[in-house]
Amino acid sequence: LDAHGRGLLRAKGFAIFSERPGRRYLFQLVGQRANFTPVTAAPDDPPCRLVFIGERDCFAAQDLLDALDRARG
Repeated sequence: LDAHGRGLLRAKGFAIFSERPGRRYLFQLVGQRANFTPVTAAPDDPPCRLVFIGERDCFAAQDLLDALDRARG
């Protein structure tokens, strides 16, 4: 997020990580503070859903999406 998060104000959502299969995390970011909290997911919940809020004309949303896609592999 540091490299692509210029203008990013807040982010929130659910994520899973390949290193921890079967676990789901609530991700919350405010300013420079980020937190991942383990949560229980229902079987029909989507594995990952994130929302990013940024400053208009400053937040490069597509750059961040591209970086997340590359991280996914």
